[in-house]
Amino acid sequence: MLKKNLAQLNYNRPISVDSYDLLNRASQLFHKYEVDNLLVTEKGQPIGILDIQDLN
Repeated sequence: MLKKNLAQLNYNRPISVDSYDLLNRASQLFHKYEVDNLLVTEKGQPIGILDIQDLN
C-alpha cells in the first residue's frame, strides 16, 4: 500500500459543514456518516477541518 502514489487510491467525496452552521449540525453529520473529520467550508471554499474531538 505504501508503494502506491496518491493517484492510485480511491477517495470518497468529503463530508462538509459550513462555517456558519451550528455545532449540532456537525455532530449530526459525524454520527450519520460515521466519520471523525469534516471539511469546513465558507462560501463553498475549504477553510479547515473539524475533528470530532474538537466537540469535547
